[in-house]
Amino acid sequence: MQKREALKLSESEKKLLQETSMYHPKPEVRMRCQGLLLNDFGMNQKNVAKFMNISENTFVNWKKAWLSEGLNGLIRKEGQGRKQIISLDNPQHLEVIEEALKDESINLRALQKKLLQELDISVSIDTVKRLVKNRLSK
Repeated sequence: MQKREALKLSESEKKLLQETSMYHPKPEVRMRCQGLLLNDFGMNQKNVAKFMNISENTFVNWKKAWLSEGLNGLIRKEGQGRKQIISLDNPQHLEVIEEALKDESINLRALQKKLLQELDISVSIDTVKRLVKNRLSK
């Protein structure tokens, strides 16, 4: 059986979590900080999980990570998470995207088809939009 006690945060820990929950660049870290603050405030972990639309086990994992590693435990480590389907760091992917962007008449759907034909990579329109946006911002 898991412990269901609320966190007992010090004032400095509360301040760190509050600032991180507002200003951290990654939304997942901000969300984890908010969940821990709710638990410290007195909301039990079952209600925190329900309120945040996550499983109770997920919240328990956040809590364990906080207790063992502090703020670093709430940040996703290198290699965790879903692997990228397509990347601007891959020269082959970049070449296809660059070539397509030279054609002024190309649209997102056409680029999506080109990626499927030339690289056998199926991506959503949102992914194509993000790739183009990131490429143009460099």
